[in-house]
Amino acid sequence: MLCRVASSAASVKLSTGLTGLEAVPEARQRLSALYADIQKSLAEFPADYAYARGLQALMSERLHWLGRSDVSDVDLEAKWGEGQLEEVLEQGEREASLLARMKEWRPWQTAV
Repeated sequence: MLCRVASSAASVKLSTGLTGLEAVPEARQRLSALYADIQKSLAEFPADYAYARGLQALMSERLHWLGRSDVSDVDLEAKWGEGQLEEVLEQGEREASLLARMKEWRPWQTAV
């Protein structure tokens, strides 16, 4: 069960209710920064590489929704259907890690 405490301005999430996954009060801001970093890294990939195109499209869409002040965190979680923002943040961090490996492996190049 997730726990929120209401303050005068907004509610603050105290727990995700998931073992081992702590609440991240600034999850939305951290996601925005992470997605922007991923977009910068994608510039180093070939424009026609399908993985990079798909990830770029996802990052652009998510950044669009994260930038909307009329959409709450709960609304984002429901829209994306990928769990709580803390879970999405963990997924994004794993994607960034994979992206760094993909740059190293260069799977778009043909084997010689």
